[in-house]
Amino acid sequence: MLFLKQKAIKDDKLCANNISFFKELLSHLDELEEFYYILESKVKSDVLFKGYINLVKNFKILLRKKDIKAMKCRGNSYNPEKHHASLHINSDQLPENKIIDVIRKGYYYKGDILRLADVVVSKKA
Repeated sequence: MLFLKQKAIKDDKLCANNISFFKELLSHLDELEEFYYILESKVKSDVLFKGYINLVKNFKILLRKKDIKAMKCRGNSYNPEKHHASLHINSDQLPENKIIDVIRKGYYYKGDILRLADVVVSKKA
């Protein structure tokens, strides 16, 4: 019985360490994706750009293998359990509480929320 408790504690610590590591990886992916938009406008046909695209693609494949998946937010209803409303836009033309844009992607790890998405949400004027 003591062995099982010790194993459970060890597993919990390992899981917490993994989650912390995964969150750190996501911040690096954010930086890679931001840099993508800069490169895209400057050197789209360049060999270095194509290599960079493969790097980001492989990084995302690695995350998927670890069961880390990006949230699909744009156009969905705002949910404070999954999203952080970084900005509200007043509009009579958009439905209330719809996600207009994503500032920073949110992610799931094994179906649980790993990181909230930072989003722009519509608000009635």
